[in-house]
Amino acid sequence: MIASVARETGLSIQAWKTTIVRGVSYTTKAQSADPYLAERATSYDHIIKADGGWWSAELTFAAAAPLAEEWYEEGLGRHVEVHAPTGGLIWAGFVDTVSITMGTLSATAGPLLEVANRVSVAYTPILDTAPMLTGAQTVTVIADDTDSQDRYGILEDVVSGGEMLDDGVTDDAAKYRGSYIEEHKLPTTDERLVLGAGQDVKVTLGLMGYVHLLKRYITNTALTATCSVYTKILDALGDDPNALFSTDYVHMAPNAWLVSRNEEKNRNAWAVIGEMVQIGDAADTRYIFGVYEGQRFHYQPVDTEAKYQHKISQAAMRVELLSGVLVEPWRVEAGKWIFLSDFLASRTPAGSAPIRRDHRYVFIEQVTYRAPGELEIQGGHYSNLAQWLAKKGLSA
Repeated sequence: MIASVARETGLSIQAWKTTIVRGVSYTTKAQSADPYLAERATSYDHIIKADGGWWSAELTFAAAAPLAEEWYEEGLGRHVEVHAPTGGLIWAGFVDTVSITMGTLSATAGPLLEVANRVSVAYTPILDTAPMLTGAQTVTVIADDTDSQDRYGILEDVVSGGEMLDDGVTDDAAKYRGSYIEEHKLPTTDERLVLGAGQDVKVTLGLMGYVHLLKRYITNTALTATCSVYTKILDALGDDPNALFSTDYVHMAPNAWLVSRNEEKNRNAWAVIGEMVQIGDAADTRYIFGVYEGQRFHYQPVDTEAKYQHKISQAAMRVELLSGVLVEPWRVEAGKWIFLSDFLASRTPAGSAPIRRDHRYVFIEQVTYRAPGELEIQGGHYSNLAQWLAKKGLSA
């Protein structure tokens, strides 16, 4: 018998049903859906990124057939939280896919992130075909599927249509918009039968952090004055059509670097925010951005000192605070520096030079935790050249 995640780690994993009032409120913890997931779970892992925060997770658990079917039909969009044994939230997000195996059936519902229920089409109108005459690129009015929005929230796409006939009689862009929303208003499902290979019933949840929903709405403003990077990020955050994200910006650091406030390219909020984060500040300091507890945004300059230390000579992936206190693997954060205390031990200290130039320090770009105790850290060093180039509209 495979030990449960709860038994091996003490982690607590719970799921909630959400309540959505379209365009008004999005309550992630409206009703308990499954408070004892960890007790049945056979595997759990999560990824945290310096740029993004709580990024993704995956959870597999055993279930009786009726429970597996209920998750398959109703589970998309549910809110899931993971708590440490001693308390404290270590990861939270929503259900993007539900996969089940049951007898000869393997089936997947989702991804939820591929649903589109608010759609417009960007296109170049063909005004006449004899002779060929085209107009300026334009965007159709928005079409909404309110039934889908009531269930999953507003998920927006601006679809590229290229050149489309719009001669006052035929409106291909409107037809395309209607077909697109009809095909994308509900999550897809995929079923596969493997005859002669019966399987025990299990459910696998593909979880995504709420940062991914920044990719699912469009942000535009016709304002033409300059503004700070901080203000332009707030512009993008303020266009959230679901009232999902917190407006508590206590973890958002000010950044006075000036940029154009105008944004009329029909880009999603994540694209705009990513561009602003890349710019850094007047000193070309790197900033990081993520979504964490309570759907709160964190936007901060990178620390100038290490938070963790690790000995590479140890067989286990043991991470400590600089004070020597052990850090549980599920509590290690991305976006921090880790000091390799027994690497290049004979090297002369860097003195006043920044730690990003000292090879004994690693900036943690991504943390992958796999229950019960496996930890993988991806990172390295970075150059401030990327911030300088971003100010010029270039990429490193």
